Amino acid sequence: MITPNDILKKAERRVLEVMTAWLENRSCFPMIIRSDKTLTAVNYETLIKELGLLLESSKNRKGYGYRVELKEMNTRRLGRQKMPESIIFDEVQDFWKYIGREKEWIAFQQDVALIRRELPQLEDWLMKTPLKVVTAAGNWPGLLEVCKYFIANPQPGCYLREIPAQPHTKFIEDNKGILDSLLTTLISEYISKDGSCFEERFHIKTYARLVQIRLLDQDLAGYFSGVTHLGITLEDLAKLNLPCTKVIIMENKATYSNIENFLTLPQLTGTMAIFGSGTAVAGLKEVVWLKEKEILYWGDIDVQGFEMLSAVRGIFSQTKAVLMDKAVFSAFSTQHTTGPKSNVNQINYLDREEEDFYYYLKGLAKNNRLEQERIPNWYVIKQLSDLLLGKSGD
Repeated sequence: MITPNDILKKAERRVLEVMTAWLENRSCFPMIIRSDKTLTAVNYETLIKELGLLLESSKNRKGYGYRVELKEMNTRRLGRQKMPESIIFDEVQDFWKYIGREKEWIAFQQDVALIRRELPQLEDWLMKTPLKVVTAAGNWPGLLEVCKYFIANPQPGCYLREIPAQPHTKFIEDNKGILDSLLTTLISEYISKDGSCFEERFHIKTYARLVQIRLLDQDLAGYFSGVTHLGITLEDLAKLNLPCTKVIIMENKATYSNIENFLTLPQLTGTMAIFGSGTAVAGLKEVVWLKEKEILYWGDIDVQGFEMLSAVRGIFSQTKAVLMDKAVFSAFSTQHTTGPKSNVNQINYLDREEEDFYYYLKGLAKNNRLEQERIPNWYVIKQLSDLLLGKSGD
């Protein structure tokens, strides 16, 4: 026999149905809750107890909630007995009060009315995501004001806390999820498709992470009063046009585990080095003067390293890989570790040898990675010196 707790669970699963029906100006009441009519009681006393519990929690006794319709029927064990035929919520108020969300229902109706009045262009959004109205209860006046601001200023170009249309300076920060959903509907044509976060998608200024650069030639350092190691924003890096001929780009791990490789790069004529994260490296496309330089990319020997190489080469076609071949991988076989799997299905900017090696690494179940920091420093310096000093004649 169905229990009050069973009815509660089944009713809660139909919340979205009730909201959607109301939004569409129709009703799904009276609502019938399916009841398991299987007799579970082993004796008459148990049957009376189960039935009594069901009736005590019903509208028949409480004045709200579900109504029970009984019907006499034959049972194999206890003969002819009155059993629940139907469990029914007659009205929407009965439904919400029974599941203990009556205040939520009232707030939902009020918020929908506000949304429809202030921004009727969100009607389709309401129909598709009514539950999001509930999750943002209490914030709708502020959310709608922020939405209006973005409609009028679809590419603000300022910091989040500079946007005036919010109740407090952290309001947008605290409500990025719902605002992303709303603004995707309202100003879709202005959203940056390459944006990986709220700020990037909606043209908001953010704290600029610094890319580290090293000037491996003292003549180049002379442009900075002899300073050889600097942190610089991508925006400022794009303004430079140093008379270097070669640029080494190194992959930045979140743990900075390979920072010593960067710090111990040898002195190389006409050369600078860039140490940036994957996001920063992608941003190098704005540094247009790099297109005129010889670019060397050095990353981990693993599938992700070659995917990053491909990404860089997609921006700068002249990019060459260094210390990322099968000979280096084999030379330090005792230092191999197992890297994460890749979900990339297609890679576009590797040459034939690199592509073959990439798929070789991808096919290894383990020991498929040689991290930069596991290559001895003396070997790195020798390889780079042989490669670059030999060309420069230094």
